[in-house]
Amino acid sequence: VKSRNLVEFWKVFKRYYRNIAFFKIDFLMFMLYFFRGPFNISKCFLRDKGERDIHNYGETPLTIMEKIVLEVGCSPDDTVFELGCGRGKAVFWLNCFTSCKVVGIEIIPTFVEKARIIKQWLHIENIEFRNEDMLTTDYSNATIIYLYGTSMGRETIENLIEKFKSLRQGTKILTVSFPLSDYTSEALFQTEKIFNVHFNWGDGRVFLQKKL
Repeated sequence: VKSRNLVEFWKVFKRYYRNIAFFKIDFLMFMLYFFRGPFNISKCFLRDKGERDIHNYGETPLTIMEKIVLEVGCSPDDTVFELGCGRGKAVFWLNCFTSCKVVGIEIIPTFVEKARIIKQWLHIENIEFRNEDMLTTDYSNATIIYLYGTSMGRETIENLIEKFKSLRQGTKILTVSFPLSDYTSEALFQTEKIFNVHFNWGDGRVFLQKKL
């Protein structure tokens, strides 16, 4: 995993740091997490909540996010929601490289606070960070929703599907490793595309679905 992370960092450096805006964002993020990293913050939060799996933290590599964007297509007219956005790295990347509006939903307050600091310091527009539970979030203006939730339990996914029933027709939903149709007998979603991606933990599949 360490060698894969090193390769990912080199790819990010070569591909994305030429964008000065993103370079500034990533540098500030590095400084804000220098003394206490995101894995430690997440572990302490989950431990205080009494969760069994306190090591449950992961981010979508930016090179994978780029492939997802190419497969799905994002335009400046889109409003993308990332559920469980962590420290917001992918949210900032999407804003820099697609010019779409991005909303990051994250339940850990420290991540949201630090992301908002970066947004304020660099005067970044068209992004929003909400310290909310994804099961209570208002998705009324979403056109694309990204859910990395590979470690989500069945009950949480089923509750999220109930929430998604109110989505506008045609809203795109991206899930990693599973389609939403596996968790409901109702004809709510249509799988438009399935494509393979290579995460740091191994190969995975991304399912692009549309709300019917």
